Amino acid sequence: MKQHDRSLFMASLLIALGIIGFYGVAAVLVGMIGPVIYRFLIYLIPVVGILFAILGFALLIGGAAALSGAARFLPGRRYYDRLLAGAAQGRRRDLLGFGVAYGAAAHTCTLPVFLGVIMLPLAAGVYWLAALAVLLYGTAMAGLMLLMLALGQPAVLAVRRHIGLYLQPATGILFLLTSAYLFYYFLLNFGLISGI
Repeated sequence: MKQHDRSLFMASLLIALGIIGFYGVAAVLVGMIGPVIYRFLIYLIPVVGILFAILGFALLIGGAAALSGAARFLPGRRYYDRLLAGAAQGRRRDLLGFGVAYGAAAHTCTLPVFLGVIMLPLAAGVYWLAALAVLLYGTAMAGLMLLMLALGQPAVLAVRRHIGLYLQPATGILFLLTSAYLFYYFLLNFGLISGI
């Protein structure tokens, strides 16, 4: 293995460890405070459903550019950019920190999937399983990131070129479907509708 390849491999592993570290802490928190969270989480479901519906409609009508423009005003953006600059220089601490920041940022992007992964064990009262699901989710995200790095930029860009036109509308539809499911779940839990 060449020195450059070895350095890239070590940098990738540090970033992956940061991602897994973020989800490891999240898993412990979910496992410890799962019973308390679930009692209040049920009341946040309609709020999240409304936000997902807004995001879904925005993506379907071509509002992704406005949404990405608004991202530069997020509170953690400056910290994330600083970590990215340090990671580009290969500093180990910054690579690990970038992995943690990436885990947190990607977590918000995949929130519909993430909620689906943890809601079922939380609803069933199996809090250790919810914690395990969070940890496995983070490990899978780190694995996906390592896979994309192993494939390289040309392969990832080639796939994106072929399906890129469909990603925004598909994401919008997924947000709308998740929103509908969240409203259904909320109404079902409060006995306002019966199960299908």
